Amino acid sequence: MPDAPPRDPLTAELAAIRARDGKTGRGLSSNVTDYLASQRDVRRLLAAVRVARDLHQPRPQRRYQPCEIHGGGNLAVDWVREVVESCPSCSVASVKVCVTCRHPCPDDDCWPCVEYQRLTTALTGEDNPR
Repeated sequence: MPDAPPRDPLTAELAAIRARDGKTGRGLSSNVTDYLASQRDVRRLLAAVRVARDLHQPRPQRRYQPCEIHGGGNLAVDWVREVVESCPSCSVASVKVCVTCRHPCPDDDCWPCVEYQRLTTALTGEDNPR
């Protein structure tokens, strides 16, 4: 039988935490060492959630929708953005995007991003993190 592939440290540690939780989750543990280890697990898991959360924070961004007259301008140039912002036919929206996630189409960037939503759902059991 071939050797099992080595697990990465994160997967191995989560498996150990699950095993300890299985021992202490049955009520009062007679093993104080397992109980204290589970308390350390809580602090480490909270730290890991903070790291994941910090990777997916919102940042403000402006979205430009130029009118037909200004549609050919390069919005990377400051004066073109100023013209678009002052034109009543163009639209500019302030939105929040994730500081980490990027999509092939920038219009698909949003916040809360899918990863933030998954993290929130896993932690709270609720689907809407807003």
